[in-house]
Amino acid sequence: MNSAKPQPLRADVVVYQATPGGVCAAAAAARAGADVLLIETDHRIGGLNTSGLNNNEQHHMFPAQTFGGLCGVFFDRLSRYYPENWQQRPGWFNSDHLEAELLQLIDHPSITLLTGRHMAALSKRGSSIDHITLDDGSTAHASAWIDASYEGDLMALAGVPWRMGREARSELEPMAGVTWNDPVITIDPYDGLGLLPGLSDQPTPHDGQPSDQVQVINFRTTLTDDPANRVPIPPPDHYNPRDHELLARSLQAGSMKTLREVLGLYVLPNRQFECNNNQKAVVSLAQRGIATRWPLASHEQRRAIWEDLRQYNLGVFHFLATDPRVPTDISQHMRALGFPAHLYVDNGHWPYEVYVREARRMQGLYTMTEHDIREDRRKDDAVCLGSHFIDSHWVDRYPVGREGFRNEGRLWLKGRIFQLPLRCMLPRPEDCDNLIVPVCVSATHVAWCAIRLEPTWMKLGEAAGLAAALSLDHNRPPQELQYSALRSELERAEQIIDLPDELLAL
Repeated sequence: MNSAKPQPLRADVVVYQATPGGVCAAAAAARAGADVLLIETDHRIGGLNTSGLNNNEQHHMFPAQTFGGLCGVFFDRLSRYYPENWQQRPGWFNSDHLEAELLQLIDHPSITLLTGRHMAALSKRGSSIDHITLDDGSTAHASAWIDASYEGDLMALAGVPWRMGREARSELEPMAGVTWNDPVITIDPYDGLGLLPGLSDQPTPHDGQPSDQVQVINFRTTLTDDPANRVPIPPPDHYNPRDHELLARSLQAGSMKTLREVLGLYVLPNRQFECNNNQKAVVSLAQRGIATRWPLASHEQRRAIWEDLRQYNLGVFHFLATDPRVPTDISQHMRALGFPAHLYVDNGHWPYEVYVREARRMQGLYTMTEHDIREDRRKDDAVCLGSHFIDSHWVDRYPVGREGFRNEGRLWLKGRIFQLPLRCMLPRPEDCDNLIVPVCVSATHVAWCAIRLEPTWMKLGEAAGLAAALSLDHNRPPQELQYSALRSELERAEQIIDLPDELLAL
């Protein structure tokens, strides 16, 4: 029996998680001359972009004015997979094509990709990360570190302070806190067994108060109505119609009249559809109560949550296709859909990752707020531009006496173009002086709702990779980098940074 200890892994820069932001961080650092170790916990790269999140939100952003650098190159290259008539509707792509282009970005001799490994422990020397220990017993050592995970796992293990949840409403954050933007649905929320599944039994919170809960998570499954490429959707392992009683009563009351009012079905090439939790739906694919548990869960616990949510989603599909209370038009539409036979073949045609919209948020050198997104939109140390809507799916669902129920937490406000500063990616030096966090940036919940897009994370990731390489070249922590040096590298990479008056007016 060979019990030899695995050889230590060494690099200039370690990027933890090959999300799109992590891929761009690794690519940028390697192109700047650093040796990079890119560690992915799954067996494939791409985060949500290769797990069913098949659009870049161009229709909710200002792509021509803000998509530069690797992000701009990446999405331009994707268009070559599709005929000209499809390119007239830009920004919607298939997961397999997204993965192919992300792999191209890290096809570099200075990048080593390690998949299927999880971080088990982290060791620091003073304020610096020295190495991490992986689940196979191997260690990874580097001088510079980038946490590109959706959950902020490396950041948290390094002892960097973070927040999760929603801040109280304030003068700078008029959209913050608990918010009631959806109407009361006049449906009895009880049956003979008590409160129906999908409703909170906790006291109803007051408008504007802080909350430790974050917006719901769900899968972005891919569906097709092409009989030549359609795999039937199986029923869940253990189907309980009561789990979907709230949806049944909502349909019977006429709150949703078509399948697209229940599910977000976005048209993709080749008769495929990206299926999402419908933000405006009374009841859709998201399951309450798990979004806040996910970020703090272990890897094994996350796998259990993943499976529970998959079973719930399969139950929604099965209910919509078979329950006699579902209007005929909806059930017929649902039965016409299945999984594309060529996608996620090794995973039962199911996406690999759950869509974690919000998790930990770092408490770093500068915290982005709603005021930074809507009013004070220029920054002296800007590294890229953001421009998405302030967008939060609902957070929780409460009964309103015996008369109805109400969804809480949804936000939807047209966005403006804003600059993102280097400081929002940097911990305070006393917390950690060799870590950059381009995904779980330092932001309030409301600001996060405009930042939390893959294109924005790709731009932040590229800036993080360049900053990590520069910090090594100059032998100083990223908190002490000369901004002018980083800006020169970003301009060389054709990143869009400036926010001139004509864009400020948009």
